[in-house]
Amino acid sequence: MQKWEYLQMHVEFSKGKLVATANSKQVFSSEDDAHEVDLIKYLNALGTDGWEMISAQKNEYGFQNYFFKRLLE
Repeated sequence: MQKWEYLQMHVEFSKGKLVATANSKQVFSSEDDAHEVDLIKYLNALGTDGWEMISAQKNEYGFQNYFFKRLLE
């Protein structure tokens, strides 16, 4: 039987600042115009580390949640 580990990433953009947390720990923040570039780089790094996105949600306040899983070794 395969066993998985999961990661929840929360992204918030407010007052010109983007803050991302993964499993409740801040992983980066960006205050420049490269918000989206920073986010894409981080998501690509997760993929390189074996994380697969399984869901993405955005609410009416602009918060985004991403859910990932990867196989436990």
